Order: sequence, then structure tokens, then C-alpha cells
Amino acid sequence: MADDRLGHGGPHVPFMIDGASGKCLVELTAAGVRAAILDGRYAAGEVLPTQEAMSKALGVSVRVTREALAQLAEEGFVKSRGRRGTVVLHRREMRWKGRIVYLHSPYIGSYHFSRFEESLARVISEADWLFASVTVPLPDDAMTRTPPCAARAQIDAFVAAHCREADLVLVHGCIGYAAHAIDGCGVPWIALMERDGLDGGFANCRGVAPSMVVSAVREFVLHCCQAGVKRVVAMNLRPQTELEEGLARVGVAYESWIVAPYDLNVLESYPQSAFDSMLARYGKSPRDLPDLLVFTDDYLARGALVALLALGIRVPQDVNVATLVNKDFAPVFPVPLTRYEVDPASGGEAAAQCVLSYLEDGRLPDDVILNYTYIKGSSFP
Repeated sequence: MADDRLGHGGPHVPFMIDGASGKCLVELTAAGVRAAILDGRYAAGEVLPTQEAMSKALGVSVRVTREALAQLAEEGFVKSRGRRGTVVLHRREMRWKGRIVYLHSPYIGSYHFSRFEESLARVISEADWLFASVTVPLPDDAMTRTPPCAARAQIDAFVAAHCREADLVLVHGCIGYAAHAIDGCGVPWIALMERDGLDGGFANCRGVAPSMVVSAVREFVLHCCQAGVKRVVAMNLRPQTELEEGLARVGVAYESWIVAPYDLNVLESYPQSAFDSMLARYGKSPRDLPDLLVFTDDYLARGALVALLALGIRVPQDVNVATLVNKDFAPVFPVPLTRYEVDPASGGEAAAQCVLSYLEDGRLPDDVILNYTYIKGSSFP
């Protein structure tokens, strides 16, 4: 790690890196220098510290700083001038069209978020826009969408610090607790979410680039009718209005079973919370099972399915099961699962194309459809 040693005889390194984060040290170093240039802490024409001095200040090897500066040179932020050292270029010399900041919730280990971001970043970067990924910390009561004044002030300050130099902000997964802070920055932003999931009233929001659309609900409801399902219990992280309304239209009784994870920041707590909730509910009264159990989150599904096995509840003999899954990341279960499957990589690409369309002509396309694929398995034949 490093501090700003300007004035103390050391090199001017105005940023820190977390070597224990598990992230690539070259990427962390490049990101630190890049942000310092964009924020004006390294001015155009300024000579950066030598590779040796920077590596010593950051606590990394010279190889790391050499590769980081080479990456920034390729991006057009700096240029090696031989004995003069590495010089910060003027913005007009950079090949980047502008800076896009991707604000997201802290589900770093989430397969869906990781694959989505990879595709989003690749498509936007290939179009010569600088892409920066920023995790917005969850307030204690993020699920209620009403953070207290202290938490709101922290979020406001955090968002402002990361968005003030952006040309466009993309928001994914943290809209419920950070939207007002983002809107208050005065920078245009786009929500990456389901098409109808955004409330109005935001002055700087330019619209929605869909990250997913649960269009497979229609197929699921039809399947319920054909199978004679009368009662559905859905284990959810949050209400699923489209699912509830679709089943209500065909006369199927629906119960939304909201399971709150023990720790919103720790993905491992999601299956554990689902496992414990399932044991508590059906351990004493297995005869209260509905016709169909639905899991609308794949991490909840992992814990709930293990609990069914532990309770000796047979699928589909005792209860039918359907679940949401990410493509190539479905829970393992003794019988093939009926599932509605989403491809996060395709979602990231589609969202990126929506964003690029906005940057090119000032509007978001309204004809983008990201279909879930509904797949019938033995768990709900």
C-alpha cells in the first residue's frame, strides 16, 4: 500500500492498493494510476515516479508497475519518453472516447454478476470507452430501500467520489439504496435491470438497459395449468410481482416466502439461510407441502434443495420443484430440475449494446428482449 508522500521527500503516489484483495496487482496498480490521472492528481505533462520508486511505495514488484504502466501506455494515458521517464498525456491525446463507471452491489463472488460484468466491460472497452467497475457498499437495511440518514450520507459521499469525473454511470443491483445519491451527482446514468423495475422521478436517469426479462413466466404459468397445479409456494429474496400476477390470472394460489440472508454481503449465507428456513418450515409439518415449490434465486435453491433431501422429501413424488438458474451454473440435484435459465454473458452483451446505442444517438432502444429459457425437467414433469 502507499500514501501520498508529496512533501515528505518520497515519490508522489496518491493512491493505495489492497494486495490482500485477491485481485490482479497489475490491474489494481493500473486502476490506481488511471484514476489519479482522471481525477487530476497526476496532471497532463507530469512525469510519473520511476517504476522502481512506485513499486517500493506500493509494496509490489517492479514487474507489476512495469506491466501496469505498459497497459496505460497502450490505453493512451501515458507515454514513455526515454530518459525523461513516463509522462502523463493530455486528454486530447488519449484514444478513449470517455469514461463509463459501472456501479454495482457488492456480490463480488456472484457467478451472475461476474459473467455479466465481463461481457459488459469487454463490449464497451472494445468500443474505446474507458470502463471502471465500482462496488457500492450495502447499508445495513438495504433490503428495505430506506437507508437512515447516516447511511445515506455515506452512500452520497461514496457515489460522488467515484462518479464526478464520469461521462456516464451504469447502475446494476444497487438502485434500491443508491439511486438518489447517483441522481444527485448530476451525471447522466442508465439503470441495468428488468424493464419495468425502475420508479420515476430521477432527473438524470436516461432510462433502462435491460439486464434480464422474466419472459419465461408465461411458459411457466401454462405448465402449471397443464399439470393441474393448485397451490404454489415461491421462496424469494424479494416479491415477484409478475410471477404472482401470472398465476393469479389462472386461479393458482400463490404464496411469496421471503427469505432474508443472514448476511447480504456473504453469498455463502444465502444457501444456509434457505436451508435453515426450509428445515424450520417443513421439518415438523411435511404434509403442508404445496403442489409446487419455486425458488427464484439460484443461491437460495442450493440450500433449499439440500434441505429437502435432508428431510426425506422426495421430488417429484412428494412435491414438484422449479427454480431459476444461471446458464452452466445450475444446482446439482438427483433429478433434472425444471428451470428458467438466464445467460448472464448474453445479458451483459445486450446491455452494453443498449449503452453504446445511447452514446451514439442519445436514445436507448426499446426493442431489446432478453428471454429466459424455460426447460422442463423431472422435478416438475
